[in-house]
Amino acid sequence: MPLRAAENPPAGPLGLVLSDPNKHLSVTAALVVSASPLLCIAILALIRIWVVVPVYSWLYILNVLSFVAPFVLYYAFLRNSTGYMLSFGVLSLALFILYVAYLIRVCSFVIACYHFSQDCKIDGSRVVDAVQTPRYKCSDYSVADFVNFGYWASTRSATCWGYGLLFGMVTVLSLVMAVYGFIYAVKLRKGILVTREAPVTYAYTVSQLKWSMECRA
Repeated sequence: MPLRAAENPPAGPLGLVLSDPNKHLSVTAALVVSASPLLCIAILALIRIWVVVPVYSWLYILNVLSFVAPFVLYYAFLRNSTGYMLSFGVLSLALFILYVAYLIRVCSFVIACYHFSQDCKIDGSRVVDAVQTPRYKCSDYSVADFVNFGYWASTRSATCWGYGLLFGMVTVLSLVMAVYGFIYAVKLRKGILVTREAPVTYAYTVSQLKWSMECRA
């Protein structure tokens, strides 16, 4: 029986050879959750075809890092690498913080645009105060600025809801994966392996030695 089990090791997702068949569900779920932010990013890209929402250039950097994260996790599973698993946890935590900061930045921008459009107005070729105590010095802005800010103000609901729903999910998933990465990094550090095909460690060598002795017996 041990020899037959060795010939047919527990199959995991994406070709991973699991050390324990009971880990199949948790490993699969981790890989799926780590790749889920890519779906949210794709949905937002499709939404932008019909609804123009403000996008800062550093969002593209976050998207690239979100794309890299599942590969780091997969390699950490494949090699039972504590370093890569810890890197995945740190990367996921950084993405969580940066996505939260991005959400706050975008929503603050469109809300500020709305306040500007309420406090200021166009008078001929100038932008003047529309209220007695405006929050902005309207005369410092041009008509083009007013039109531009007015447009973004009109998209504040779509922007906050779109980013809030999609990237809200991304932030939650990133936090979950950060916790998962740190927990598994500790387990790998203790010698609890996820897959069989891994660099030789003390725990792995002892396990193989016990298995060989059982087969000979």
